[in-house]
Amino acid sequence: FRRSLKFVSWGLAATAVGMGAYGFVHNHTEVNAFDAGCAFDAKNVVMVAMNAPPGYSLRKCADLKRSYEAATTLAVVGFVAAGVLAVGGLALWLTETGTGDTQTARWSCVPSAFGGTGASVTCLVHF
Repeated sequence: FRRSLKFVSWGLAATAVGMGAYGFVHNHTEVNAFDAGCAFDAKNVVMVAMNAPPGYSLRKCADLKRSYEAATTLAVVGFVAAGVLAVGGLALWLTETGTGDTQTARWSCVPSAFGGTGASVTCLVHF
């Protein structure tokens, strides 16, 4: 079960990267559209810019602002989820055991108290 779960985790991480990338690109597009004809007043309220091209209205500016904020959220959630899922898959991979006494991957940490730098811990990943 754990072997399959790591691949599911990595697959979901790849999907989340795609979601984050889409959010990032969509945010860029919407911010550019907002900047082309919208602005903020002194109280940080959305307004139509003085030099706005035809077709810009207060409603369109408000919709563009909501859209780029939602795209920002999508990008952040996507990239954070991708990181968490990738690390989860890595943890599953490093801790999985094969049949019998064999392991496909393992890690170990060994403390040491010698050397000029004092006490330390050395960790190794074995494949």
